[in-house]
Amino acid sequence: MAFSTQTLNRALDIVNRHKTRNISDLDRRTAEIYEKKPELKELDARISELGCKLVRVSMSQNTGDFEQTQAELESLNSTRANIIKSTKISTELNYHCKRCKDTGYVNGNLCDCVISIAKQLVFEDMKQVMPIENSTFSNFNIDYYPDEEDENGNNPKKVAVSTLKICKEFADNFPSGQNLLLCGGCGLGKTHLSLAIANTVIEKGYSVIYNSAQSLISKITKEQFDFSSDTDITDTVLDCDLLILDDLGTEFNTQISASIVYNIINSRILKGLSTIISTNLTLKELEKNYTSRIVSRIIGNYTMRLLLGNDIRQLKLLK
Repeated sequence: MAFSTQTLNRALDIVNRHKTRNISDLDRRTAEIYEKKPELKELDARISELGCKLVRVSMSQNTGDFEQTQAELESLNSTRANIIKSTKISTELNYHCKRCKDTGYVNGNLCDCVISIAKQLVFEDMKQVMPIENSTFSNFNIDYYPDEEDENGNNPKKVAVSTLKICKEFADNFPSGQNLLLCGGCGLGKTHLSLAIANTVIEKGYSVIYNSAQSLISKITKEQFDFSSDTDITDTVLDCDLLILDDLGTEFNTQISASIVYNIINSRILKGLSTIISTNLTLKELEKNYTSRIVSRIIGNYTMRLLLGNDIRQLKLLK
């Protein structure tokens, strides 16, 4: 799918605005030249008249008239060029993107400038929800995880190193149809890793939707019961290249919410589209909150990682 149609249309609209601004700038410079050199208006009118005449005489096959008209036209164009040069004002149309000349397309394909703008739009949209610009693989600090075994024989730091490696591979290999379930208590880096993956995926030119389970289920529920709504949040969620469903289990638990969650998970698995789910709940708690059917789909189709340790947010505050 790559970027959504809505995002690409927004990007193309920005490219079109660049073109409109540059045309307006050229019009302003042209008006300035006419003001400085009033004789240029008459000259341009004569050049336009001769251009039309040249077409007519070329069709009449009168070689003498054609050569005479062409010579006069060339002479006037030369005079015009000298007049404009004397004003030291450029009459060239400036392009924001010289490759596509602000059309947004090159040989029928979207120009790189459109893709670049689309990436920034997705990035900016996500910044409104979460601090994606501060969440990268390079600043994921494993030093916050204890380097000693807990009562279950697990080493939180080693688990974090392993999970970081898995998340990097997930991002590097995208799109692969793989899914991730990141479990663990609050402040253990689940959201950070999810957003780090999103950074890489967006840079590759794929569509990403990030939302909390509570917010997303609320939006989909409203859409389902609002028959006058013209939104397509459900379709967008089911079709985006990467869906990040944060804090699963924090939403109000109902049959409707469980049905929505199952539909999202199952539909995206069937379509081979990747999903990342983060939750503070264990698999047993997820099964209690939802159904064994949902947990079964997760177990069979998701790579599951349980992050351990202390709340990193609190550790940072203490520092």
